[in-house]
Amino acid sequence: MKHEDRTSDGPAPKAVQFEYNGSEWIKLIGYKIEVRSEQYVYSEKGWIFDPTIRFKMDRPDYTYIAENDPIAHPKYSDLGYYYGASGLHRNFDMRLLFFHLKSYTYELDDGTSIIYTPEEDDPELFTIYNEQGADAATELLFQRIVQEGLILLLEHKFPEATPMSEGVEVHYIIEFETYNDLLTRSYLEAEYKCITAGSEGNPAKFEFIDGPRDRTN
Repeated sequence: MKHEDRTSDGPAPKAVQFEYNGSEWIKLIGYKIEVRSEQYVYSEKGWIFDPTIRFKMDRPDYTYIAENDPIAHPKYSDLGYYYGASGLHRNFDMRLLFFHLKSYTYELDDGTSIIYTPEEDDPELFTIYNEQGADAATELLFQRIVQEGLILLLEHKFPEATPMSEGVEVHYIIEFETYNDLLTRSYLEAEYKCITAGSEGNPAKFEFIDGPRDRTN
């Protein structure tokens, strides 16, 4: 609903929002106007809403991956070595010598300890680093993240996903952050599509398409 306020220079249109409370219309003060841009794609049915789902990972997402990491951190449940997900810091720790390839000992109250040693707990990464170098080891970490860890997250967040929406494939773009050697950060994304619809007791299945790549927005 819109009304006009008159000024010396003529009418000045202003948008006013009202809400009906069951008996009368009430003017809302200080309401917010949401500006939203939506994408559309062309299909056999013409232009339809683009079903692509894009989301930025937050603490619960990193924590979920960490809690399901096959190489758990000896002390912190929201941190893992295989994927490097950190719920606390909301990123993937990609540091090689200062995290993945660094031994860690956690002393328990009973006098025993839990020890992480890369050569024993992650021999794949340890061997690749020593035989092929840091770039190859980093590539392996990214492969684990985008081809395993993020798919695990999609199955958790979208168990009832479907491959198609109005004749268009449903894609998922996940934005994530990495913490790298030399204390730098990267802001990346990876893309997936749903290939099998979820059913009772069986979460939807997803396929990796592309990534990691720089964020597009």
